[in-house]
Amino acid sequence: MASSSNPLSPPHFNGENYHVWAVKMRAYLRGLGVWQYVEENRVPPPLRQNPTLNQIRQHEDEVAKAPKALSYIHAAVSDSVFTRIMACESAHEAWMKLKTEFQGSDKTRQMQVFNLRKEFELLRMKDTDKVSEALEIREWRAAMEEELKMIKKNETWTLVPRPVYKQIHLVATKRVLRYIRATVDYGLFYKISTKVKLLGF
Repeated sequence: MASSSNPLSPPHFNGENYHVWAVKMRAYLRGLGVWQYVEENRVPPPLRQNPTLNQIRQHEDEVAKAPKALSYIHAAVSDSVFTRIMACESAHEAWMKLKTEFQGSDKTRQMQVFNLRKEFELLRMKDTDKVSEALEIREWRAAMEEELKMIKKNETWTLVPRPVYKQIHLVATKRVLRYIRATVDYGLFYKISTKVKLLGF
C-alpha cells in the first residue's frame, strides 16, 4: 500500500497541449500546497524573535515550499522543455516562462486573433471569377485538392477532359440520348440509372 506522504506523479508536459497541462498542473500544485509560490513568487515571512519549536518547524516548511514548487515543475516537463526553464531561479519565473513560450502573452494572443481575422476578411473579399486567380490562393487550392481526393475516393464524379468547342453539342446530345430511350407504344421515356454520375469539366 502506498504511503500518503508520497504525492502522485505530476502531469507530464512535452510541449504539446499547454492549456490542458497548465490546468492539471495548477490543481496538482494546489493539492500540494505550493501554488501560491508559483502564482505570486511569494517569499515566506521572516522568523520572529524567540520562536517556539513549532514556529521554527512551520517556518522551515514554508521556506522549503518554494524550492519544492520549482522541483515539481522540473519533474513535470520533458527534457526538451526543461532546457528552456533550467536557468529559472524560482517556480514563478519558470511558470511564467512556460506560459509565455507555449501560450503566448496577452498581447501576442491578441495579435494572433487580429491577424486571423484580417486573413479571414481578405479571403472573403477575394471572390474571383477566374480559376487562375483562385489558384493563387493557397487555402482554396488546398480545399480543391482535398475535394478531388474525395471525388476519386468515393467515385462520386467522373472527370472527363473538356471537349473542343465544336464537340460540345455532340457530347451533350450523346449524354441526353444515353438516358432517353424511345419505344413505339409509349414514345420517349427517361432511363433511370441506379448509379448516377456527374460529368463535369
